[in-house]
Amino acid sequence: MCFNDFIGLQEFGIVAGFGILFCLLSSLTLLPAMYYWIDSKIGLNRIRQSTIKTTWTTPQWFNTILFFSPRGTLTLASLATIFFAFMIPKVGFDYNLLNLQNQNLDCVQRELELLNSPSRGMISALSVADNEEEAKKRAKAFEALPSVAEVRTLTTIFPEQQEEKLQIIRDIVNKLKDVPLDSSKKEVNADRLKKDIDDLLQKSEEGYKTAQKFVSIAPQAKEAVDIFSKLIPALSRIQKQMNKLPRTELNKRLSRAQFEIFGTMESGLLWLRSQDISRGVTKEDLPKEVLERFLSPHGKILIEIIPKENVWERKADVQFVNDIRKVDPKVTGTPVQNYEYIELLRKSYTEAAQWAFVAIVILIVLRFQNLLYSILALFPLVLAAIWTLGWMGFFNIPFNPANIITLPLAIGAGVAYGIYTVDRYSEDGNAQLFSTSTGKAILVSGLTAVIGFASLLISSYQGLYSLGLVMTIAISFCLITSLIILPQVFYLMSNKKKKDNELTIDLPAEETLANK
Repeated sequence: MCFNDFIGLQEFGIVAGFGILFCLLSSLTLLPAMYYWIDSKIGLNRIRQSTIKTTWTTPQWFNTILFFSPRGTLTLASLATIFFAFMIPKVGFDYNLLNLQNQNLDCVQRELELLNSPSRGMISALSVADNEEEAKKRAKAFEALPSVAEVRTLTTIFPEQQEEKLQIIRDIVNKLKDVPLDSSKKEVNADRLKKDIDDLLQKSEEGYKTAQKFVSIAPQAKEAVDIFSKLIPALSRIQKQMNKLPRTELNKRLSRAQFEIFGTMESGLLWLRSQDISRGVTKEDLPKEVLERFLSPHGKILIEIIPKENVWERKADVQFVNDIRKVDPKVTGTPVQNYEYIELLRKSYTEAAQWAFVAIVILIVLRFQNLLYSILALFPLVLAAIWTLGWMGFFNIPFNPANIITLPLAIGAGVAYGIYTVDRYSEDGNAQLFSTSTGKAILVSGLTAVIGFASLLISSYQGLYSLGLVMTIAISFCLITSLIILPQVFYLMSNKKKKDNELTIDLPAEETLANK
């Protein structure tokens, strides 16, 4: 992990690597010393008795079932390997960090709603200009890009063509000075209004009857009928309600309604009439929060670039970053960070897995110094890697920034089982691995690793869940290939050796001397 450009992964490799080396050192020095000290205190008989009590014996029927048909087992393994190999191209990489979150959290749901809304202003790229002129020029260049929805900066807040617009505002203000804006304080004449409603209702009814006579010959008559049919019921309801109320209450309600309708308009006109029209909008007119957001104490101006598409998705992010970098190569912000960071993370872990595999191959060759045994030691790891990747492709489980760490981890953890299996067979030639302490040790060691990573499956954080899921499957496949598939190969090799030995015929001593 140390041979890449991602600093976090380099430090991870250093800490984890030294931790494992310290565990190895203590296992090779401190643990044997403790055994020697304990064994020197007790007799040989007690050591043998304790060994017998703690030995886990494997029933013979288990080996009978395990090696019932070695060729059939290897054939099934080959078919599974071919199937999973075709599934590997379907494995992708999910760059979207939102998919690592718990989808049931309110904050995640709100963020997804905002992303699916027409405005995606919650995430933006950032550019820094040295002055207002540069900020204005750069903002226009950003706005012209096809992947940009909006640009926010200090210059975009100010109205364009202020002098022309300011003259229009001066004309409006001058005209408003002669407009009386106190009609909301006058009371409504209820008697006059009731009379107007009665007259309007009567004329509407007459117009309705008249329009019905000409419906068949004039299209306008049909439109008039539709209008009157909606207007007459409304006027009738108003007339009935007004007749029910006392004159004082009616005047009060009508005055309040008039103020609610025209009060806001008049207050806006009064505000407009009181404005200072001697100058345009300047930085001093902006709120303090806005000014501090876009303008630094050193005079530099911030530019926010809002993407048009959802840049949490890789394709949109790549397009957006490539576009805005044409205007400003030094642009930064969350889209740019995701563009660089996640890709660097993926590349670094992939390179770490490659370096790990190369180092493992070298160590295995140095250990066995035998090409056949070296290949057999790597065989379970390669097989498990194909199965794991194929399983991910079949169930549509992509790699992501959280579970990509499984590449070097699974290689480092899974290769050990194959080495132990080959080591044991090279010593005693026994293919029945579970009849030895090595098979039991591999099984217990692998199950503890599986249980440890499977505990992550209860996590609501999708990143940890996917990490635990992939590692659990990968180590399980490594156990299956090391404890079941590889011993089948050794079983066939052992039978071949036995047949070769049975076909060997010892010549008599006299004949041997004669031949010499």
